Amino acid sequence: METQAAINHRRAIRDFQSTPVPQADLIDIVRDAQRTPSWGGNSQPWKVYIATGDSLAEYKRRFQSLNEANKKPKAFLETMAQGQWHPKEQVNMAKWNVQLAQTLDGMQYIYSNSQYALYNAPAIAILTIPKNSLAWSVYDLGAFAQTLMLAATDRGIATVPSYEFVKYPELAYGVLDVPTKEAVAWASD
Repeated sequence: METQAAINHRRAIRDFQSTPVPQADLIDIVRDAQRTPSWGGNSQPWKVYIATGDSLAEYKRRFQSLNEANKKPKAFLETMAQGQWHPKEQVNMAKWNVQLAQTLDGMQYIYSNSQYALYNAPAIAILTIPKNSLAWSVYDLGAFAQTLMLAATDRGIATVPSYEFVKYPELAYGVLDVPTKEAVAWASD
């Protein structure tokens, strides 16, 4: 797929098919994304942890338990309520919310259940950077995440970047054995 086609075809999917993603594809996607340039002399501060099979099932089970217990999220990157954003971004988000509501048209319950089940993703890629990273590492991580999603699109594999995957970093530390010196900062599948 040409770059322009990958850009135009990439969508944020919110309810995946149960078809497993071949391990070889996951490895190739990460290998391609490793070509992402980074600030700071090619520091490439990111690491990728992929959950599939039993580890993904455990990740989802614990996620649901934390949600049911109304556990307060502890995401590494700050979040803001929609009303705290700049007015221009608020307009963008409001338009998206209207489009989403029109697309769902009475299916909000299904969407909520899908979100609660981490979109039924057959694989999750958790992206980290060292906790003591420079702010530029967050920029690098964003570039890497975009390249990762485009590499997946190139192989016909859908993705979604979602706060839900990283709002409880203890899942990555406990289920995926991510070292606690790393910040769980981004996730996609």
